[in-house]
Amino acid sequence: MTLRVLLVDDEPAIVDALKKALRRWRDRLEVDGVVGGRAAVRALDEVAYDVVITDARMPEVDGEAVLTFARTRRPATLRLVLSGQVDARTAHRLALIAHQFLPKPTTAPALVAAIDDGQQLLALLADESTRAAVLGQRSLPVPPRVYQRICSLCESQTASLDAVADTVLSEPAIAASVLRLANSAFYGASVEVASVAGAVRILGLARLRELVLVAELFAFDDPLGLLDTLSARCVQRAKAARLLTAGTPLTELASEGALLSEVGVHVLISRDAQAYRLVWDAHARGDGALAALERPVFGTTHGEVGAVLLGLWRLPQALVNVVRYAAEVPGPDALLDARTAVSLVVQAEGEASLGGPSAKTEALAVQLGVAGKLPALWDVLRAPSPLGALSREAA
Repeated sequence: MTLRVLLVDDEPAIVDALKKALRRWRDRLEVDGVVGGRAAVRALDEVAYDVVITDARMPEVDGEAVLTFARTRRPATLRLVLSGQVDARTAHRLALIAHQFLPKPTTAPALVAAIDDGQQLLALLADESTRAAVLGQRSLPVPPRVYQRICSLCESQTASLDAVADTVLSEPAIAASVLRLANSAFYGASVEVASVAGAVRILGLARLRELVLVAELFAFDDPLGLLDTLSARCVQRAKAARLLTAGTPLTELASEGALLSEVGVHVLISRDAQAYRLVWDAHARGDGALAALERPVFGTTHGEVGAVLLGLWRLPQALVNVVRYAAEVPGPDALLDARTAVSLVVQAEGEASLGGPSAKTEALAVQLGVAGKLPALWDVLRAPSPLGALSREAA
């Protein structure tokens, strides 16, 4: 399959040099180059490019405007931004609208690798509309109360990074965005950042304050009224995953993976809110696991969609894998790791209202070596759940 790629820069020599360097891959990349943001907007209006690669700093129509137009006009286009020196607030906006943020200058192999990574992820989604929903996702919805709490902490003279990290951990959407930024090329982290606490330390309070002031991140879009329910359930999952992995190096990865385990739900809602309402209501009535109900309707699950989204945002692969496989039952030879711990939590969660674990869940707990923690796990999962309230309302 040949991909159509649009290169954008305000310097003709750079456009020509990149086009020439990419000729090695002309068997699978058809590359057009334009000079300046205005020309890029015209090109995107006329052609459905698979990938757009743009410089950030350009006169009149800059890279942010090009990517914003691409997201609106061509939501199924993979968006990459190249940038050298930009201020923190601009970098935050760019990192939130681009799927990947690459340093400038860059190399042709680095560009091709970024394109290939994105295409491999998108190949997990067969439905074109779902791919477009994932690629068009700028950020995840955040309740205003959480936004206000983080703003207050960032403006406080006495707030600690730990206090801010704890607040971020109370809201999956903000956690995803903080991890996304910390792993972007703008911050130049030498290792992958899978820990929210580590991401907050990398950003610092001043940069985090810049982040929360980027209004686009906090666009409140909750058409089904499920945001608080999903957030509370994922926080509960994170607590349970932390319990199961306490005293091991797996704890942060397991809890962060559990916290982000349902981010794909927001994407499927944006894909078709009416259809997802029927899926969710069936789930709330106890008609089946969420993933099992999603696949016949959407051809995919929230785990797969969430994994693609977080992968495009360059979150660590280990974290992406936890999200992707959270709803899948581990195999008979699986050992305790972050993914299997979260899988056990999700499996047990569906049984928590039934009085006790099934034989299948007990067997999995024995297999993973955490059978002694089942009573404590049940205490966590039996705590008042928004899903129970929703189920009563649905009835």
